[in-house]
Amino acid sequence: MIWIDGQYDMVGVQEQIKYSRRSGVDFGPVDYVKYAEAFGATGLRIQHPDEIAPTLRRAFRQQFRALSTADKGRNSMATVTSTNHPDVVLVGAGIMSATLAVILKELDPRLKIDIYEVLGSEAQESSNAWNNAGTGHAALCELNYTPQKSDGSIDISKALEVNTEFDLSRQLWAYLVKKGAIADPQSFIHPVPHCSFVRGSENVAFLKTLRGAHCSSPLSGDGTLR
Repeated sequence: MIWIDGQYDMVGVQEQIKYSRRSGVDFGPVDYVKYAEAFGATGLRIQHPDEIAPTLRRAFRQQFRALSTADKGRNSMATVTSTNHPDVVLVGAGIMSATLAVILKELDPRLKIDIYEVLGSEAQESSNAWNNAGTGHAALCELNYTPQKSDGSIDISKALEVNTEFDLSRQLWAYLVKKGAIADPQSFIHPVPHCSFVRGSENVAFLKTLRGAHCSSPLSGDGTLR
């Protein structure tokens, strides 16, 4: 199931925080029914919320790949099915799909899950560290997460929120290692220092204030950022 909101909002939010404006993050109209047909699939369009359930049932009955879209303003929703009649279909074999698939299987081992990937192997696009340095980090050094307020103080709440979420991810990976699902964690994840570099006296002062804010937070423990 794919939800299309017509924009690259993850980047747009950071642009708004850092530059007070958005640029290059709004997409043009895309006809996903025609897009599906271009790949030999069947497109099913949803025009009203009441059509969601019957359209999904129709899609899952198909003996071929099917794509259904539901438009409401700028939003659309899509589903993909296969001949295996899976319970869950995930598009893209990156870290998000892999993590979701693992969690779902832990919750219900009976689930049949299909993952579709157009590349030769998994985690080669956005989850590749060379392509996306922000995939899986502790957030404390991510300056986009720490806007400066009008009084000169720095709001670190977003950084702490993401840091907590990342710590939960590490707990999941530790559980999978202990369970034996990940045989060699070194083949999966490596701790790498995350540094912030700035230029100019104003930005240096900001970075010092940011460090002070982090060191006074509960995550710093003995006053040292981790």
